Amino acid sequence: MICFELRSSFVAATAIIFFCLHFVFNHALNESFAILLKDGSSNDYFVNLELGSTNDPAVTVATFCQDYNLLPSSCSALDNIVRRKYFHNGDTFGDWNESFEYVFITAFYDIGRGKWTEFKRSEHDYMQNFHNLLQINIPLVVFIDEKYYDLTRAAIIKYRTHNHLFTKVITINENFLTKNILSWSYIEVEEAIMSTHSYQQAILTRPEQLTPETLYPRYNCINHAKIDFIKYVIDHEYSILPIHIGYLGWVDFGYISIESAVLPFELNSQLLFSDHVSVLNTVPIDPLVDSDPLTVLSLSLAKIHGAFWFGSNSALLRYHTAYHRSLQSMHDVNIADDDQAVMLQVVFNEPGLLKLWRNAPLWGYFDWGWYVGFILFNRLLWESLSLVKLVAQANQQIHLVDQQNELPTTIVLVRES
Repeated sequence: MICFELRSSFVAATAIIFFCLHFVFNHALNESFAILLKDGSSNDYFVNLELGSTNDPAVTVATFCQDYNLLPSSCSALDNIVRRKYFHNGDTFGDWNESFEYVFITAFYDIGRGKWTEFKRSEHDYMQNFHNLLQINIPLVVFIDEKYYDLTRAAIIKYRTHNHLFTKVITINENFLTKNILSWSYIEVEEAIMSTHSYQQAILTRPEQLTPETLYPRYNCINHAKIDFIKYVIDHEYSILPIHIGYLGWVDFGYISIESAVLPFELNSQLLFSDHVSVLNTVPIDPLVDSDPLTVLSLSLAKIHGAFWFGSNSALLRYHTAYHRSLQSMHDVNIADDDQAVMLQVVFNEPGLLKLWRNAPLWGYFDWGWYVGFILFNRLLWESLSLVKLVAQANQQIHLVDQQNELPTTIVLVRES
């Protein structure tokens, strides 16, 4: 039993009311709060506040406050109590900024890449890049291998707590992935495909035959899992996020590999808030070639960035279904490939679901073609050219094209004098 002394206009404008809250937990997404209201007389009474899996806790509390005419200070206290008890999934750092209508999701699980002979990348490399990501002004949900929780927590405290950026951390392990991540069930399937003679013949024509997506099933499956992590957040929103979120983005844990790419950032919602999944591509898509997953595998065609994408809840749920359907179709014809190859098939299998934004590499910063999302969708860059000295060495243009609607938008980057 927890008691608070609060003011409310329910009995009288200046009456002192004590709320005593008794928490009854039915299960993770159904909780009951028995609130005892005392007005200083003998007229004590209980009021039940029910939170279930089908309603938004923040809205429910707000409605309760309105129904009982509680003052804002009382509502704030009640809301804080409910959230501390209710949003129990993972550890939360920082505060939710009400200006954010979205959240980005990222994840890191150690698949042993630090021990590879080719394309080696250590957990230290990933963590260093993650430090750069933490400095971007975005709310984050981080799924982290339980082995690296302490390092992750220390990095969040170092880079995000000073400005109270919201960060939710959820630890994962093999059991979590097996239970919650559909793509993790494909490891044996992809391993079997990669071992076949027909698959080995198909990759002979690739510019680089031995790449992670043709060698390591766990590499492919952790990349396929990106949309599964997104779906997990949507399905468990009430225990992960403090409010209902209409838009979510994916960003790779090691997305920002150089510190100079850490720029002041504000999401350009005018571009990204739509009922689509926005993705980036730098090479024009050819339906005659790219619609065939075997050709994509054989030629190692990478035309869509899997490291950064963004969409509405409803579009992302449709994308989850479309992604797994497309991946299953690839498996059916003995093809194992990475997430970017699957995304390319979704373009053709579910027309209109993915909104393709085509961009040209930035002059002098060709690496930025990989993590250009935080530049092209940065409202601050669109509204002010004061940042161009960081990204342009000469007069250049970034062509950002909505291919579905064929509406080209051009940012002219002018070198500062």
